[in-house]
Amino acid sequence: MSPVIGNVINELEQFVPSDEDDNAWLLNKLLCNLSSYPDRELTIEPMFKLMERFPEADFGSPGPLVHEIEAMNGYQSQLLRSLARKPTSLSVWMVNRILNSCETQQNRDKWLEQLKLIAENQDAPYSARQSAEEFLLYQEAQ
Repeated sequence: MSPVIGNVINELEQFVPSDEDDNAWLLNKLLCNLSSYPDRELTIEPMFKLMERFPEADFGSPGPLVHEIEAMNGYQSQLLRSLARKPTSLSVWMVNRILNSCETQQNRDKWLEQLKLIAENQDAPYSARQSAEEFLLYQEAQ
């Protein structure tokens, strides 16, 4: 692991969002130039875990975490693991973004099932359940 990526992971693990600061700006500053590192995929899980630790935090719409994660290969399997650990409204939004571009019915069905599971999961944060229900209604109308 490169020292820069190690530092980014450490900062993500230490990050505490604030109501007073612009969290998206702070994360943009932390994640700038991430794409220039070949081992940047190592930051995907820490980014998801940050969202999981603070499911109600405002990290942007969709914000730097989502933009950086979606720019990396292999993020969808880690998204599934994050959804299983602790879905958040932001990770649910990512599922909807995937559904908006699904090319096969099989893939679409897989992601719709994730939304259904989250909507029914009483252990999931209310905001994640509510987002899942809204996106299910939207996607079923497509």
